Amino acid sequence: PAAGGERFIVSAGSFIWQDWYDVGREAKIGGIKVPVGTPGAGKTFPYLTTLNSEKAKTVLKIEFRDKLATLRDTVEDFQARGW
Repeated sequence: PAAGGERFIVSAGSFIWQDWYDVGREAKIGGIKVPVGTPGAGKTFPYLTTLNSEKAKTVLKIEFRDKLATLRDTVEDFQARGW
């Protein structure tokens, strides 16, 4: 009922691809090549937009996963499919 007619941002937050490259190297998952890019660049990047998903967390009771867990699960699934 509380979600009826509402719009929600469903995102854990803003990111640039360098954030994912850094996490990929940190994860040390076998079988994948991770671009190097400019390590750490995401920590000081001035985002042009920011995402606030507090309403989704509160109303929908969503708990977002961190990048490391998301990457590990995604790669594991892709490898299981032979991709």
